[in-house]
Amino acid sequence: MIKKVMTLNEEQKKHLLDLFNAGREVFDDFDLRYISAWNLKQLEDLIDDMKDAFGIAPKLSEHKRDDGSDMPSYFQDHVWSDDSRAYKSKD
Repeated sequence: MIKKVMTLNEEQKKHLLDLFNAGREVFDDFDLRYISAWNLKQLEDLIDDMKDAFGIAPKLSEHKRDDGSDMPSYFQDHVWSDDSRAYKSKD
């Protein structure tokens, strides 16, 4: 088995630690009665920011837009942006 090593820059390290801590805050005492909307929103924002920080992209959808162009499949697992299955924006 070949292992890939990912080198993280300082910004990525900080982001990963922030995400970990936010996740722990939500799940350490997991009881829906005590999870605030703010905790969940903070976790969602950190997860969304991971796309840019780590080069994560939605998979390319098997469906096309009405004009025949490619579109992302946001409701499937995401992949690394250099993966052949990744959606590549034309912008």
